[in-house]
Amino acid sequence: SVIRHIRWMFPEDYEFVLDWLAFNVQNYAQKIRFALVVVGIQGDGKTTLFDKLPRAVLGHQHVVTVGPQQINGQYNEWAVNTGLLCCEEITVNGTSKTQVMEQFKPLVTNDTISVTQRYVDARQVRNTANIVILTNHKNALPIDPNDRRYHVLKTYPDKRAQLPDEASFMAQHYAIEQNGRDLRGFFMARDISTFNVNRPPPSSAAKVFMREAQLHETSLRVMEVLRNPTRGIHSQCFSFSFMRDTLRTDFNYELNFRNAEAFMEEIGFIKFPKAVKYDGKSHVIYVHEEVMSQSPSPEHLRSLMNNPDDETAKWLEEDEFAYDE
Repeated sequence: SVIRHIRWMFPEDYEFVLDWLAFNVQNYAQKIRFALVVVGIQGDGKTTLFDKLPRAVLGHQHVVTVGPQQINGQYNEWAVNTGLLCCEEITVNGTSKTQVMEQFKPLVTNDTISVTQRYVDARQVRNTANIVILTNHKNALPIDPNDRRYHVLKTYPDKRAQLPDEASFMAQHYAIEQNGRDLRGFFMARDISTFNVNRPPPSSAAKVFMREAQLHETSLRVMEVLRNPTRGIHSQCFSFSFMRDTLRTDFNYELNFRNAEAFMEEIGFIKFPKAVKYDGKSHVIYVHEEVMSQSPSPEHLRSLMNNPDDETAKWLEEDEFAYDE
């Protein structure tokens, strides 16, 4: 019944969830180089699957659950000698979001972390915790366009009316409490040979939504044009004037030159250091950072803009609003 509940919670991603849980059981204290972010409505059973179940198969002493106060706190001794770190009710708003994300970064990826404890000097310890972040907010974290640290999954139910009754949840709790050894055996026997913990996590619609929910309207409008590139606008580079004219004509939206640079950086585009001749005029060109890292020539950029592709760039894969707020 526990495995059936996982399938119900994650109809499209349950194999991944099973692999993730199995890896933690079979390879205790070995790092997964990304955090799992689970988004769902309140009361859908996230804590049951990612706190109560891991405690049953790993042991209570190997699972630590923290909330926003601990994550934002001065001391982090809770991160020592932990196999699985469950962060509950996380959402990052306002000016603190950069600070909080910086605090998460070493916990997710570093081999060692600095631990601060009251009345004890800071020390470096081995980072053994794999992280799952639980949240009720679809826009919980500010995620970079090229992020590789977070894999975002959404649970099935969108409304409380879709939730099982209380008796069903009680049955889940009882099954976990009574069958910890059998559940551990199930996860120990699972074949996870294809589960690569060092590879960037796969794309997901929930992650795209979470990232786009943080973006300014200007950035979103530009992305909309980039999904259907035309001459002068390639999915990996574009003329600012062509983009401005397209937004004005097709979307009745005015692109403000003064703030453009910051908005383009939100979606991974950098202004080319010099004007590029195109159609007999000098153009300000924005280039995706992956292309910019290859030191493209003006000739190469002109070639791209002359041949807009029909296939979207890698960073736009599955860029759809999969569900409404």
